[in-house]
Amino acid sequence: MERSDDYSAGILPGRSGNPPSAYPDLMLCGHLHRFVRHDATDKTSFPVVVNSNTSLLRIYATTTQMKIEVMDRDGKMLDEFIIKK
Repeated sequence: MERSDDYSAGILPGRSGNPPSAYPDLMLCGHLHRFVRHDATDKTSFPVVVNSNTSLLRIYATTTQMKIEVMDRDGKMLDEFIIKK
């Protein structure tokens, strides 16, 4: 199977020729047994976070930004980043 990092293909409105009805700021996923973060690219205009089964996501959201913290089971910070509107 060929790997694609274009996560929005087939998921978002507008990818099939229809005008988009939503513009996501962040895509949250599960399933992998490790934490992965893909920053926004020219193909995917939003970051993608895949959380593991051993880490916790804490998200603080306001009308102007989201702060995402990723911690392991012991509370150690693995990653943190901010998405501004």
